Amino acid sequence: MAGLVFFFLYAMSADTGKAELTESVLVPGVSAGSVFLNNTVDTVLKAFDGEVYQKVLLQEPQGFFRQVFSLDMQFDIPFNEIYSFRERSLAVFCMNRHIRAVVVTNGKGVTSDGIHLNKGIALMIFSYGNSGLVVKKRDNHVLYCYPERGVAFFDDGGNDSIDMTAVFNLKARERTPGDSK
Repeated sequence: MAGLVFFFLYAMSADTGKAELTESVLVPGVSAGSVFLNNTVDTVLKAFDGEVYQKVLLQEPQGFFRQVFSLDMQFDIPFNEIYSFRERSLAVFCMNRHIRAVVVTNGKGVTSDGIHLNKGIALMIFSYGNSGLVVKKRDNHVLYCYPERGVAFFDDGGNDSIDMTAVFNLKARERTPGDSK
């Protein structure tokens, strides 16, 4: 398994044909932007040493989908810390210093399945299918979430673009009784 994850951290360079480490690979339910879920935020701060970031500490845990995106879901990811790295277009959501979700705030990158985010949400749905897909709309904003895969795509403007991606990993206790899985 470790070899498989290690393989996903590399992308082929079109210019040289050699594999190079990239921060734009998203592995649903595992990592995004070189940040791995379930690690401590200390590993991120050490890896990103010297980079400017903003930190928000909350007195009480909040729900990732409910509080950050104002969406009522049958599941949620608790967090009480946010670390935002503007240069990397990245935000890390932690619960007691353990990484619970990573949000990449641009449409650049590629999934571990080889799907380029800049190709739009229609290709993502075609590739991942409708099974388990949760769609939430508010005004021109649309969330396409695959909770079992651990990934959500945000389309601001409803124009088939992927403007933001969240990677997370649901734990059994974070599901509500009405959740299908």
